[in-house]
Amino acid sequence: MHLRDLESVTSGLPGQATAGAFDAGPRIDRLAISRHLAGAVEGEGRQSLMIFYHDRERLDRGPGEWVGLDLITGTVDGRAGTFAVRQRGRFTGDEGERWSGTAEVVPGSGTGDLEGLSGEGKVTILRQEPSAEYSIRFTIE
Repeated sequence: MHLRDLESVTSGLPGQATAGAFDAGPRIDRLAISRHLAGAVEGEGRQSLMIFYHDRERLDRGPGEWVGLDLITGTVDGRAGTFAVRQRGRFTGDEGERWSGTAEVVPGSGTGDLEGLSGEGKVTILRQEPSAEYSIRFTIE
């Protein structure tokens, strides 16, 4: 089954914690986000992102990269359960506010009717909205 346009809307603003002992140089931010998913996947999600900035003077303009995990409870093509999605990507100043990366269902994470769910695809994070767009090809064994 191929599902596109997993659309997410963040409810509220993400909580942010920073790491980095110096006023200049690299920085790491941690974001915790709760969101509602609409589209081919319906439900609720909790996401945790770690974002690395090469230069704290150029936050949101890059270069940098992120890794993250989403825990999603809802339905995929009418099948109910919970599953996790792992994502990673990079951004540069040329990309502005759109960050692009890859996403994949964490193997073995599906529960309920989503047991055996797998999939991979692309993710785009829109920094200022805040929201993300996914295009993931799902299969259930």
